Amino acid sequence: QKRSFTKEIQFFGIKGFLLTLVLGYVEKKLGEKVKIKPGTEMLTAIKLARENKKDIALIDQNIKLTIHNLSRIPFKEKAKVFFDILRAPFMQKKKVQIDLTKVPKEEFIENILDAVKIRYPSIYKALIGDRNKILAKNLNKLKKEKEGKKILAIIGAGHKKEVERLIKDEHK
Repeated sequence: QKRSFTKEIQFFGIKGFLLTLVLGYVEKKLGEKVKIKPGTEMLTAIKLARENKKDIALIDQNIKLTIHNLSRIPFKEKAKVFFDILRAPFMQKKKVQIDLTKVPKEEFIENILDAVKIRYPSIYKALIGDRNKILAKNLNKLKKEKEGKKILAIIGAGHKKEVERLIKDEHK
């Protein structure tokens, strides 16, 4: 489907639209690097569900709300991100090799999430924290609706541990 910039600006607002352009560019470049087109995992899930005659439930937060929340992060945090990106090539830290074609180890994911939560709390809240709550809430709702049936949930590795905890906490 061809993009309509005017519709996207109306949908996200100008700051949100600019943010989607930047995030889209980053996603495209990462996809090229690992030779996986962004969205392939969702298309695969949809294809498998159709082949197996299974229902599909979209359980994530509305993208409009996520972009809106990201566009409202404090200036100080935006400046931190900007300066961190600028100085990154000059940092003398230990380099870590990441194979983006595989899910990283849980310990690595936890360390990254902890670092983001401390350094960029508003970004963490918008991209991870708020969405974890929505994912868990919607999965719990599905569990009640589909009582006794198995549910396959496909979520990002950075959400897995916290969503599992939130689901268990609701059932205590």
